[in-house]
Amino acid sequence: MNELITIIKVGSITQDEYGNEIENKASIEIFASKRSVSQNEFYNASQQGLKPSIILTIYKAEYQEGITVIHNDIEYRVIKTYEIDEDLIELTCERKLNND
Repeated sequence: MNELITIIKVGSITQDEYGNEIENKASIEIFASKRSVSQNEFYNASQQGLKPSIILTIYKAEYQEGITVIHNDIEYRVIKTYEIDEDLIELTCERKLNND
């Protein structure tokens, strides 16, 4: 694993003094392996309205549902996961738009 990425985990939800909900987030830097999305994977995902950009492999212990991934200053959301073995999980990610 040779790519340094940042994952942002959503923590608890609290309220401010006006009663607005605030998501508490924590970010950590971890190492991941990166590979490109194959043509077949891209085509199959696009049939469902998804646009996968990269595939990252990380340790399962570092994964949490709903995380945001930052790689090379670009934010991605996880659109699919695949458990490779009992230690590793593959994250298929698509680039987040400004309004996501």
